[in-house]
Amino acid sequence: MPKGFSSVVEGEQPRVLRMIRRSEIDLAIWRRELPAALSSWLDAWPVGEWPNLRDVLTPAEIARTLRRHFDGAGIEHCDGRAMLIDDVTQLATLYAHALRLTHVQLRLEGYFTRTNERVPSTVSEPPASAAPYEGASISAP
Repeated sequence: MPKGFSSVVEGEQPRVLRMIRRSEIDLAIWRRELPAALSSWLDAWPVGEWPNLRDVLTPAEIARTLRRHFDGAGIEHCDGRAMLIDDVTQLATLYAHALRLTHVQLRLEGYFTRTNERVPSTVSEPPASAAPYEGASISAP
């Protein structure tokens, strides 16, 4: 159990995220594997060339925003790009629905873990200045 959390639920299916609405649950963890083809495509990105993005969006705006951002960054249309857009959109939508949120803050940035593996962060908590939007956080490889 992560330090500081008294009640944690974990699951292999996305429905576990809905449990965070319960007052007795502090943390809900969806254990999932990143699709191998997407992981390979992300791993091929050179260090420091990841096109960072941060924006507060509705789930319906995410795919369009990512396509525009990637077009502007010169990322070619390919299966990897389409998989990332789909994955981020699905994760953010699942999370927004689980918590009954209208908006999420989408944040994409490349970074390295202690083992030097790249992990893109996908969605994080909207800033207080984003009010009246509701928000929460999600992180996914």
